[in-house]
Parts: sequence; C-alpha cells; structure tokens
Amino acid sequence: FTYTIIATVTFLFLPAIIIGYDYHIFLLQQRWDLINPLNSEHILDVSERSFHSITSLMSILLVENIGNSYSLAIKRNIVNVDLETLKIAITIARVFFIGLALFFIRALPFKKHKSDLQFFYELSYICLAIPLIFPHQQHYAFFFSFPATSYLIFYGIDKYFNPSVQFKKHHKTLFLTGLFIIFFLLGNHYFLGQFRNYYDHFKTLTYGVFLIIIILLFAKPESLSSNLQGKRSNPQS
Repeated sequence: FTYTIIATVTFLFLPAIIIGYDYHIFLLQQRWDLINPLNSEHILDVSERSFHSITSLMSILLVENIGNSYSLAIKRNIVNVDLETLKIAITIARVFFIGLALFFIRALPFKKHKSDLQFFYELSYICLAIPLIFPHQQHYAFFFSFPATSYLIFYGIDKYFNPSVQFKKHHKTLFLTGLFIIFFLLGNHYFLGQFRNYYDHFKTLTYGVFLIIIILLFAKPESLSSNLQGKRSNPQS
C-alpha cells in the first residue's frame, strides 16, 4: 500500500519537472474534469461515438434521440426518461459495480491473500470496473480487461484439460461460448472494423465487459485444482 501511494504521487507529478508545475497542474485539472463521475457534463456521455462505459450505455438506453450527430438511424433506447432520473440510475449502477468488488475481495485490508491466484482474481475485477464507472472512456481504456480475460483463459485450460477437475459437458459448452462472445465483443473493432459504427452505436464493448463479470462471478479460484491456486502457505507455490 505504501509503495503504491509513493509510486502514484511520483509518477503523477514527475512530468512537472519538464513542462512546469503550473502547466502540469492545469493539465491534471483538465483530465479530472473529463473523467469526474460527478461532473454534470457527463450525464449524457455521448459527445463522441466511441465512448463506452456505464454512463454512455445507460444514456443511449434511457434517453431517446441522443447524440444524433454520432448515431445511426436505428432505434436503441428502451425508455425515455428525464436527465435527473438518468443521473440517479447511473449513480445506482456505479454504486452497484463498486459494491460488487466486495464479492470478489475476500482478504481483509492490509492482510495477505490466501493465494496468489485469489489476489489476481480480485485485481482483475478492480481493473475491469475502472473503465465502467468512469465517463469519457475510449476503446483503449478497456485494455484493463486483460487481467480478467487472462484469468478466464487460465481457468478454462484447467477445467478442460485437467482430468482431476469435474466440469460438466454443458458447462464447458457455455463457458467456451461465453469466451467466444467476449472475444468478439471486445475485439470486433479490430477484425471487423467496417461495422464499427454499429458497434459504437449499440455500445457492444460494454456488453462484453458485463459478460466477463458474469462469468467471473462463477469462475472462482477455489474451484480450480489445488496445485494451481498458489497458496501462500506452500513455499513451493
């Protein structure tokens, strides 16, 4: 925890040596204004087509005729509410995903985790939630999903190829199908880029992150074979 605080402060203010303290503080303030969840400017987080997050998704689902200059002539909202109701709904969604971290985090604060894999599992959700709860998030912000997708691949390898692990056939099918859908939703901008306007219109990237979270809820580290859990009590792990 101490090293994290020191590193964060150091790297946050290091550029000031080159560009000057006043200008650096100005840039930090501008950056915070862009991602501040409490900034009323970001209630309708659709000023660019490529934005993806809870705020962008809920804006297009709950408000009609929003961001017309960046949208296609295809209906995507399910209801039409006022901005105050939208703000409340977005706040509730943010609190939900922040609170969901309590499901993943099993260790008490400042206590060692029981296993390295459990620590990685917890960290993967925290990274995944960051671009969801903050506004003004572009595609590159969702590289934070890399730890979670890596964990799911690791989980799948153990379930599929370890004969000592019981994994029912229909569970394997559901898991593999989920991974393929995640792969498509997170990567379609790169290998089917000609349809990216449709992906951004419906915010499919955000749905991919939702699916990762759902699978993570069931893919717990304790269900893996014991030799892969990396328990700290075992010096050979």
